[in-house]
Amino acid sequence: MKIIVLYATQTGTSEYLAENLLEEQDNLSQIINTNNTNTFTNNTIEISSIDNFENYLSEEYISQQHVDNTDNNNVYFLFIVSTVSDGCCPYSMDDFIDWIKTESAKNFIKNTKSLQYSIFGVGNSLYVKTYQKASRDLKEILLELKEPFISCEEGDQAEVNVDEQFNVWKSNLLNYFK
Repeated sequence: MKIIVLYATQTGTSEYLAENLLEEQDNLSQIINTNNTNTFTNNTIEISSIDNFENYLSEEYISQQHVDNTDNNNVYFLFIVSTVSDGCCPYSMDDFIDWIKTESAKNFIKNTKSLQYSIFGVGNSLYVKTYQKASRDLKEILLELKEPFISCEEGDQAEVNVDEQFNVWKSNLLNYFK
């Protein structure tokens, strides 16, 4: 099993949240090693900027994870995506968005049973027309291909509840592996 956290950020909030997940590695290790036959090691969670997506979202990478399409061998992609004030995705996400819209990418995601995902969006509701646009656009594309393994969540910087909502999402993640 592998958990890949890909973040897209302009000001650092999504990266901060991704690093927060890395701090849960010991908790996940205890849960997974107690409740499953799968072995959880210290390199089970990796975080990276989404502009490095090609290192992870490939048939070669997935096959190197010894994935055999059983639940215990899935590769879980957690996307933490900020929306820039004008409704755009952060610059680091541009190539990923171009890629994910291609037929080959859609076929890869749809047909790779061991690839699972969830999304946490970071936005500011003061920008009413563009609130959470980047994460919602990504969610719309991915929902056409498969359902997320846990519910996608959103945090609102205007309401200062990003950490609170993130903790709900993180709790759902921990509960999923129990």
